[in-house]
This record gives sequence, structure tokens and C-alpha cells, in this order.
Amino acid sequence: MSIRCQFEGITPREDLKEHIEEKFDKMYKQHSHISSAQVTLSVVNSPEKTNKEVKVLINSPIGGDGVFVQKSSESFEHAASLAFDAIRKKLE
Repeated sequence: MSIRCQFEGITPREDLKEHIEEKFDKMYKQHSHISSAQVTLSVVNSPEKTNKEVKVLINSPIGGDGVFVQKSSESFEHAASLAFDAIRKKLE
């Protein structure tokens, strides 16, 4: 199992990376067939306050192409929580 965090156009923050790793670890405990995850964080041009975007791609030897989710919110932490909740539902 491996997780890769990519920060596009923003300064990487250790606390944010730790938050994402915690969310991933919690999901991995329920779905141990996951082989890797790629998480991309960016700020999108939007007139809305929900301009913090998190994209998550989960790869698994079971299920072929993997699972992709993209969520936006007012904070990266909230967007990550929404994304991992959506992935968890797709994997069930």
C-alpha cells in the first residue's frame, strides 16, 4: 500500500498531508485490497468559496481501472473528507 500526495500550485503542508494519510489509513483498514492511492490538491478558479479541490484515485488489483473521485470545499481538509467518504461508498 502506498499513498502519493501531489500539491499543484500550493505550498505543501505537513498537517494536511497527515490528515489525508489518516483518512486513507482508516479506509485501508476496511478495504485492504487497495494497492495505492494518488491524491492531488489544488485551488481552482471559482467565484465560489468552495475552490479547494481534492482528487483521489484509488488503485486495486480487484476491479480493474480503479476508483476516482473529485470534491471541492472551502477547506482542503473538508474536501479530502468528502472525497474519502465518496470513495468508501463506491468500494462497498
